[in-house]
Amino acid sequence: MRLRLTGPNGERREIDATGKSRLDIGRGHDADVRIASLTVSRVHCRVSVQKGGAVVEDLGSSYGTMVNHIPISGPTMLGNDDQICVGSWIIQLLDAPETANDEQPVERVVDTRKLRVLSSEPKGDLDALTSAPAAPSVWTTSHLLLIGSLGLIALALVVFIILSSN
Repeated sequence: MRLRLTGPNGERREIDATGKSRLDIGRGHDADVRIASLTVSRVHCRVSVQKGGAVVEDLGSSYGTMVNHIPISGPTMLGNDDQICVGSWIIQLLDAPETANDEQPVERVVDTRKLRVLSSEPKGDLDALTSAPAAPSVWTTSHLLLIGSLGLIALALVVFIILSSN
């Protein structure tokens, strides 16, 4: 399996994990794929080879994991070129494995905005139905603090104008 990682500033790197059946993705030292970002948990998600192909699952991350910009709630089947959103990073599976030995039911993302199909095995060519919209924006704590501070400044300015006009 090969992965392409794209960062928030457009930086890219490819990872060749041929022969590996599982990759843990996160910012911690124990992660197989390390992403040095505060929007990525120490152990954020896992991509593994299971029956029918590759599967991603969130490992209790703070900000969650998305496939094709839809938050996932359980193991989710991946196809070639599906996008995994981890913090502000996009991870694409470049060559999804075809077979494996695990038989857990998995969720399959079909349409990136409206429709999800739950199945233990994909039916037909679902990859043709997926699309890849632009990466979601990530609101960090510093963004929210900045917005709150601007609101307080605006309120203080209004109070100052009212008091100075009297």
